[in-house]
Amino acid sequence: MQIGYVQFTNEPGARQLLSGNGTADYHPAAAVDRSGTRHIVFSRGGTIYHAQSAPGNSWRFDRVSAPSSHYYYPQIAIDDFTGLIHVVYWSDNKSIYYTQRPLRGGAWSNAIALGGGKDPNVTVQKGKVFVSWSDSRNAYRLATRTFKKDKWQSVV
Repeated sequence: MQIGYVQFTNEPGARQLLSGNGTADYHPAAAVDRSGTRHIVFSRGGTIYHAQSAPGNSWRFDRVSAPSSHYYYPQIAIDDFTGLIHVVYWSDNKSIYYTQRPLRGGAWSNAIALGGGKDPNVTVQKGKVFVSWSDSRNAYRLATRTFKKDKWQSVV
């Protein structure tokens, strides 16, 4: 399995593949920042990776999660206001993890567990991060958590 993408301008472009071994690449999610740089997060053999490419440049890869075979279904959101990339993903131990890093590069922050469940989503606007997921510890009801005023609020 290998991650592919198609770029759309006026017409769909041809399918292209991300470089890599392609033996265990799954669950891609994509975002584009204000400069037009493309970002894709995906699970490669259970470790979360981030691929980034400015228009006309080659893809650069960096590892988001610790090497493992237990992290899946990443989601990505970009906040051009703060210049941060936000990523959430889940583990087969039923925890939702969150990490971030600057758009211009640098290290990913230490991942923190937000709560139990799976199928996370993330959105962000002007520094406010909103994460939702299905809470496996509460009959798979919707759970949410918001980051504002420099701290994570309680799980709702």
